[in-house]
Amino acid sequence: MIVSTSYPSDDNDQLKDVQHELYWQLVPRLFAVARAELLRADEILDAKVLIAEKARAIERLDHRVLQDAHDIMAAAFRYGHDDGGQLRLLETEADRAERYRAAWLEWFETELEALAKMPRFVRSTVQAVVLANTELGYAAERDVGELLVSRYGFQQWGSADGYAKRYRQRSEP
Repeated sequence: MIVSTSYPSDDNDQLKDVQHELYWQLVPRLFAVARAELLRADEILDAKVLIAEKARAIERLDHRVLQDAHDIMAAAFRYGHDDGGQLRLLETEADRAERYRAAWLEWFETELEALAKMPRFVRSTVQAVVLANTELGYAAERDVGELLVSRYGFQQWGSADGYAKRYRQRSEP
């Protein structure tokens, strides 16, 4: 995870640190969930598509292909759930970090369940990993980024020079 500021007042460093600590656990989940959906569909249809075979064989992935997807989700979570680092009554900083950790993990998993129902997310996520470091892989990475930026409404609240600019909808100039 690249720890940065994604919108004005995005300055809760403890929340960003918690997300950064969980990065290596969550990025593989993006692929695992998408792959499971793709393999399920392939099995139901008995299609035996080549990408399913290749996805099934992947044991390790290049985290960089899904880094922006994770970071977009992390920024969206912060935007919607950041309490500004405010401690609750009788809460310690360690308690607050644990509260952030639990909330981020719960939101991420719930969001992954919803994304797994979106064929575009499943297809592009799997393609980004299977076709990593190829033109088709880069196109799939962009597609995942565009989908997430649109889903979370980055155009309305994100920094103008950040993800909203990088992942503009194709119909925009």
